[in-house]
Amino acid sequence: MITLENVTVKYPGAADPAIDNLSLSFQQGEFIGVLGRSGAGKSTFIRTINALQEVSSGEIFVDDYSVHSLSDEDKRRLRTKAGMIFQHFHLIPRMTVLQNVLTGRFGQKKWYENLLLILGGGKERREECH
Repeated sequence: MITLENVTVKYPGAADPAIDNLSLSFQQGEFIGVLGRSGAGKSTFIRTINALQEVSSGEIFVDDYSVHSLSDEDKRRLRTKAGMIFQHFHLIPRMTVLQNVLTGRFGQKKWYENLLLILGGGKERREECH
């Protein structure tokens, strides 16, 4: 479950907050979409839930844990459990789609397993690394 309580995010020098006093919650298994005009705070909202953006005030809870109080390592673990598509994909053009996706799992694999995946190891090697 994800809960936002009175969350505000204000960027330095900005006249208005990107997110202003937002409170809502999502239950496990819910699939949501975020819609809005350019500059409405959609990306900030997603980045805030995923602990990539600090809040100016308010609190975010994921499974009853305060995201603000998590260590950097625990924040990284949190991100591995969330699916997120950025506006700009930041893909590496010379890599296949599979290789690009698997690079997001580098922190959870041994260095040689990652190397095999990047070099395009066969199906058996990819299965060994999962």
